[in-house]
Amino acid sequence: MGGVPKPELPVGGRSLMRRVLDAVPDAKPRIVVGDVSGRGFIVAVEDPPGSGPAYALRTGLGHVPDAVGLVAVLAADLPFLTPEVITGLVDAIGVDEDGAVLVDHHDRPQWLCGVWRTAVLKERIEGVSPGTGMRQVLGDLRYARVHWLDGDLPAWFDCDTPQALEYARRLDREFRRRS
Repeated sequence: MGGVPKPELPVGGRSLMRRVLDAVPDAKPRIVVGDVSGRGFIVAVEDPPGSGPAYALRTGLGHVPDAVGLVAVLAADLPFLTPEVITGLVDAIGVDEDGAVLVDHHDRPQWLCGVWRTAVLKERIEGVSPGTGMRQVLGDLRYARVHWLDGDLPAWFDCDTPQALEYARRLDREFRRRS
């Protein structure tokens, strides 16, 4: 992404990472896994770096106290994530479910946009090795599937390519113009 760490790229005047952190204003502790800088959160780096999201989750969970009941597992490149989406995920978790995950317009779970019971995640992630996929870790857990589309802004949209980033910027400008 042009040599700039992806989470630090801006959409609508805020970095992707800041937009995600703004969606969880009350989260404590706030942990970001990766080579990022900033204040107001714990920075953890998986070893070896770039070992994949499941291994990054394992690293981040090492900083979450057992007393924390729920943990939001979020990619740092979700420009349209909002506190309302997080509340929707939390509210969707039933008594017999391990968590809730956002699903996209094709009804596919977005494993890096969910809220999970901390104890279940810690148990599940314990033996994860570098390169393990999130679906392997979370796919057979009991979870609520949450569909969310706020106006024209899909909360599950991530910026994995320069084209996706530009598209997010266009959507953001268009949405702000309508508001």
